[in-house]
Amino acid sequence: MGNQKLIIAAVVLLITGLILPEGVIGNIVCDSFMYKNEDVGTPTTQFSAHDRIVIRVKFKNLKKGSYTFQADWYNATGEFQDTSSSYFTIQKTINVVSESQLELMRAGALRRMFSTSETTGYHIKFYGLWRVKIFLNGNKIIIKEFEIR
Repeated sequence: MGNQKLIIAAVVLLITGLILPEGVIGNIVCDSFMYKNEDVGTPTTQFSAHDRIVIRVKFKNLKKGSYTFQADWYNATGEFQDTSSSYFTIQKTINVVSESQLELMRAGALRRMFSTSETTGYHIKFYGLWRVKIFLNGNKIIIKEFEIR
């Protein structure tokens, strides 16, 4: 009996908008997954430091208008690492796919062996649990965690 009351309470909160499933703001619904390099057919949340890390977000029935898609990437220590934004305008209600990529190892292996520059990506403390926050028009809609091994 107690579990039924808990389920009913959660449904009421969901319906009233006090809690929302991941990827829902207002009437915008989206799905997301992560993949590495060019392998869009194999979703994963585990990456190496040499992978190109990609998050793909599919917005369902997005209404006519202008939109800003933004991804903020945070490293394993919780520090802001990188951001990317894209802007698009749609003329009618459609499904839209947006992606953001993160590449930790920006320089080639030979350059990293001889470089002391912080900008090569070699010195970043990148192993551990990372997080990417996705925004649409400034509203946070998704937080995904992934691991760099």
